[in-house]
Amino acid sequence: MSNYEDIIDIEYTGVRQHRRMPIGERAVIMASFNALTGLDQELGVAAQQAQSELLADDYDDMPDSC
Repeated sequence: MSNYEDIIDIEYTGVRQHRRMPIGERAVIMASFNALTGLDQELGVAAQQAQSELLADDYDDMPDSC
Protein backbone atom coordinates (compact mmCIF):
# COMPACT_ATOMS: atom_id res chain seq x y z
CA MET A 1 0.00 0.00 0.00
CA SER A 2 1.18 3.48 -0.75
CA ASN A 3 -0.10 7.01 -0.48
CA TYR A 4 -2.12 6.21 2.65
CA GLU A 5 -4.61 4.02 0.76
CA ASP A 6 -5.51 2.26 4.00
CA ILE A 7 -6.79 5.47 5.64
CA ILE A 8 -7.78 7.69 2.72
CA ASP A 9 -11.47 6.73 2.84
CA ILE A 10 -11.90 6.89 6.64
CA GLU A 11 -14.39 9.62 7.59
CA TYR A 12 -12.90 12.38 9.75
CA THR A 13 -15.22 13.37 12.55
CA GLY A 14 -12.99 16.00 14.10
CA VAL A 15 -11.62 16.39 17.60
CA ARG A 16 -14.21 15.83 20.28
CA GLN A 17 -12.26 17.10 23.30
CA HIS A 18 -13.00 20.79 22.72
CA ARG A 19 -15.53 23.03 21.02
CA ARG A 20 -14.92 24.66 17.66
CA MET A 21 -13.53 28.17 17.89
CA PRO A 22 -16.05 30.84 16.85
CA ILE A 23 -15.09 32.88 13.79
CA GLY A 24 -14.91 36.08 15.88
CA GLU A 25 -12.27 34.61 18.19
CA ARG A 26 -10.33 33.22 15.25
CA ALA A 27 -10.34 36.66 13.62
CA VAL A 28 -8.84 38.22 16.76
CA ILE A 29 -6.01 35.70 16.75
CA MET A 30 -5.29 36.10 13.05
CA ALA A 31 -5.53 39.93 13.02
CA SER A 32 -1.87 40.32 13.95
CA PHE A 33 -0.87 38.72 10.64
CA ASN A 34 -2.67 41.55 8.82
CA ALA A 35 -0.22 44.08 10.23
CA LEU A 36 2.22 43.46 7.38
CA THR A 37 -0.34 43.92 4.60
CA GLY A 38 1.07 46.37 2.08
CA LEU A 39 4.62 46.14 3.39
CA ASP A 40 5.98 44.92 0.05
CA GLN A 41 4.39 47.84 -1.77
CA GLU A 42 5.77 50.39 0.71
CA LEU A 43 9.24 48.86 0.47
CA GLY A 44 9.04 49.10 -3.32
CA VAL A 45 8.11 52.79 -3.13
CA ALA A 46 10.97 53.46 -0.69
CA ALA A 47 13.42 51.62 -2.95
CA GLN A 48 12.32 53.66 -5.97
CA GLN A 49 12.71 56.89 -4.04
CA ALA A 50 16.17 55.90 -2.83
CA GLN A 51 17.23 54.91 -6.33
CA SER A 52 16.02 58.18 -7.84
CA GLU A 53 17.85 60.14 -5.13
CA LEU A 54 21.06 58.22 -5.88
CA LEU A 55 20.68 58.88 -9.59
CA ALA A 56 20.06 62.57 -8.93
CA ASP A 57 23.18 62.74 -6.74
CA ASP A 58 25.24 61.01 -9.43
CA TYR A 59 23.92 63.46 -12.04
CA ASP A 60 24.83 66.45 -9.85
CA ASP A 61 28.38 65.10 -9.45
CA MET A 62 28.96 64.84 -13.22
CA PRO A 63 31.31 67.39 -14.78
CA ASP A 64 29.73 70.02 -17.02
CA SER A 65 31.65 68.79 -20.06
CA CYS A 66 29.57 65.60 -20.37
